[in-house]
Amino acid sequence: MKIASRVVLVICLVVVGLYFIVFLSANQLEENWFNPHYRTKVAQYPLMRTLFYLHWDGDAKSDYLLSKKYKSLKVEIDRSEDCRLTQEMLDEIEIGIEAVMQKPGGITFEDSDIFSLSKENYTVDEILAIKEKYNSNSSDGSEAKIHILCMNRYADEPLNIGLTLEEDGMVIFWQTMKKLASNNPDSLKLYVVSTVLHEIGHQVGLKHVENEKCLMVAFVERPGNAKGALKKIMTSFCEEELEAVEQIRESL
Repeated sequence: MKIASRVVLVICLVVVGLYFIVFLSANQLEENWFNPHYRTKVAQYPLMRTLFYLHWDGDAKSDYLLSKKYKSLKVEIDRSEDCRLTQEMLDEIEIGIEAVMQKPGGITFEDSDIFSLSKENYTVDEILAIKEKYNSNSSDGSEAKIHILCMNRYADEPLNIGLTLEEDGMVIFWQTMKKLASNNPDSLKLYVVSTVLHEIGHQVGLKHVENEKCLMVAFVERPGNAKGALKKIMTSFCEEELEAVEQIRESL
């Protein structure tokens, strides 16, 4: 009986030790034995993402790119009172999502919570706290889920108009986009669509590119009123980005 107890104790210690090794390795920013080789496979399972705190951009990309796993997508929108996402914006966002996710069960949008803000701008920790408060998302059944939070401004980088939030969401900064579009109001819709799809790109595993004709370029244009200026704001994934998505899908 004592031998059996010792064996069980040793097994438990080994399991706990392995857990902490994986947990610590998964949460190191630099490349190591885990992140380049095992992270993508382990992160395909929501339970594993929770257990090992796998919340980097793209950690839920299998939820979004593998239709056999989740056949449909729900986009939850939680927004401050001044944020106005029009149906026209959502229609264009849906087209962009369909181009990369290919969900046979369709894409639905849920305008969930509308909340008041008490500050002019928010830090990333404060934004994550708001996400935690209002987000009801978690992929389940045959439906993948992603969360869009619409707020005023980002305190850490005041010129930033969008940011990914963990592996399953994003925030767009409404007041910053409105200021950016102040010299050309027609550009506001384009900024919203471009920003949401750019962050979607990160969540399916895309990185920044240098090609200014692609959506994943790191910097946004501020168009004047010259003819054709709005064409500089990309609102759809370019061919090289679509090819990159297919490569990511095939690797899963």
